[in-house]
Amino acid sequence: MKVPVLGWFVGVSLCLVASANAQSNNPLSRKSLEGVSAFGVVVEDIGEDLQAHGLTRSLIANDVEVRLRRQGFRVLDEDGLSREPGGPYLHVIVTGRKTAAPQLVAFVISVQFEQAVLPTRYMEAAGDNPPRRESFTDTEKWILAVNGWSKARSNQREKSVFAATWGVNAVGSVGTDGVERGIRDGLADFVDQFISAYLAVNPSR
Repeated sequence: MKVPVLGWFVGVSLCLVASANAQSNNPLSRKSLEGVSAFGVVVEDIGEDLQAHGLTRSLIANDVEVRLRRQGFRVLDEDGLSREPGGPYLHVIVTGRKTAAPQLVAFVISVQFEQAVLPTRYMEAAGDNPPRRESFTDTEKWILAVNGWSKARSNQREKSVFAATWGVNAVGSVGTDGVERGIRDGLADFVDQFISAYLAVNPSR
């Protein structure tokens, strides 16, 4: 699946490159953040070409988590994430490679919020709450209704999938003398965009 692409040429000019088939930071995707109380941060491994310029997976993870915690976000560890409903996490990918121009390094930054979602075709079967006893005059019919509701909810969980519901991406290049600072600054901007998107739908957090 394609994801939104925003790109810039760091230190030289600012430009935007958009993908026609993309998730993005828009009202609909921001709505998917509503009600999320905690989430994990998952950072992929950093390639050797970026490590040569001082970037590491632990450095990127620390940058992201510190920025989130300063704003009061509850960032889950691996165990906490495994127990959080929907398993939501901020997925961070930073990759880069040397280019034919020896003074430039090409890079991609991706920040996506991923969580378990249910395709709409499976949403008709069960509501949020089980049938109420007082709605039935016959106890046996109420038990059958509760069992049916429980089965429908179980089927919904089995059919849920993980998907990126909010995200921003960047592709660009940076001079070899500014790789670490340029990429860390770009990533910080994306994390700030996520924070703003989250607060837009959770103003009383």
